[in-house]
Amino acid sequence: MNFINSPRIIQGGMGVGVSSWKLARAVSLRGFLGVVSGTALAVILARRLQMGDPEGHLQRAARQFPFAGVAERVFQRYFIPGGKPKDQPFRLITMPSQSPARAWRN
Repeated sequence: MNFINSPRIIQGGMGVGVSSWKLARAVSLRGFLGVVSGTALAVILARRLQMGDPEGHLQRAARQFPFAGVAERVFQRYFIPGGKPKDQPFRLITMPSQSPARAWRN
């Protein structure tokens, strides 16, 4: 194996809520390997929607999602304009299963 051209620094994916694209980009721009993890992505998405998506990033991404019906159902279920009250708990996500509910198949 040739290690001469291998990156000296590899920033490992630490979970999408911990190691953001900004950190991975900074590492990559210096010629090394930056990684973003998808661990707990569904939980982070649901929570950010319930916090109101203040920067609008998720709304912009949803407009580009190839399955508009799925994106719309996720927003209907979790999005709270202006965000949930601080003392209100987050709504839990639907856990994946081998037989997903009909609404999540299309």
